[in-house]
Amino acid sequence: MSAFLDHAHLLDGALARVAAYMALSLLTGVWLWQRRWRRLLRHDIYYRLSAFALGVLGLLIALSSVALEAATPFSSGSMEFPNSEEVTQVLNTSFGIAWLMYGAFLLMAAMSKSRWLVLVGLMGMLLSMVLSSHAGDGGIGQLIFWIDFFHLGCVLIWLGGLTLMLVFRLSGAEKTTKGDLQFFSRLALPVFMLILGSGVTRAVFQYYEEGVLEQAYIVMLIIKIGLVMGVIACAWQLRCKLQQTDVKASAYDNGVSLEYFFAILLLLVTGLLTQLPPN
Repeated sequence: MSAFLDHAHLLDGALARVAAYMALSLLTGVWLWQRRWRRLLRHDIYYRLSAFALGVLGLLIALSSVALEAATPFSSGSMEFPNSEEVTQVLNTSFGIAWLMYGAFLLMAAMSKSRWLVLVGLMGMLLSMVLSSHAGDGGIGQLIFWIDFFHLGCVLIWLGGLTLMLVFRLSGAEKTTKGDLQFFSRLALPVFMLILGSGVTRAVFQYYEEGVLEQAYIVMLIIKIGLVMGVIACAWQLRCKLQQTDVKASAYDNGVSLEYFFAILLLLVTGLLTQLPPN
């Protein structure tokens, strides 16, 4: 469990990835619902700007935390920003290049009006995220890289759709009919099954690759599994509600909010897992 204390900027890196994941999921959700309704969302520009701000925040935190970690790996008392030389050193690494790629594709996905360029930007952001994680250590030629790519992609489709649906339901920014809710429910079920399958496969590959997993890593995996079970329970209840003739809006919205609560915790745990050494 000492892994939590060995790295002064462990939480910084996790928060950076959470912000980057949220930016990617928000843009994915915008793309998904616009495809559903075949039109721009009413507050499209605000969603894009919010995603861009989150992505830039994640990029800056990631680069600064790694720069500080490299400069003073055993110090947690210093709160200053890294200097230009320390940041330049990080940018010359594969990690830094992956994050610069993320920034470039973020700009494309957030600012482009072409749905195909947006899709290219989303795929590029996803690729960059995997490149800067444990799965990217061996390069894109490894099977574990593409398993992680597929797993993370499915997670972001589900989370992006859920995020925008929650915004629509609670703010009234878009009118969602029962048909819209059933659309997302039908989409979420197979996507989440793919998330589970690819996640288990990813964990098995990680185990056989590393031999022995660090205790802290195992603990976070167990917590992640528990949160996944919470998401499944919420999703099942929502699915049952949609099969009823009269769906109570308040009860449904409470269920969606609870599912999203578990989703955010799951995202934070995933961010921590990417920062913890597997062994």
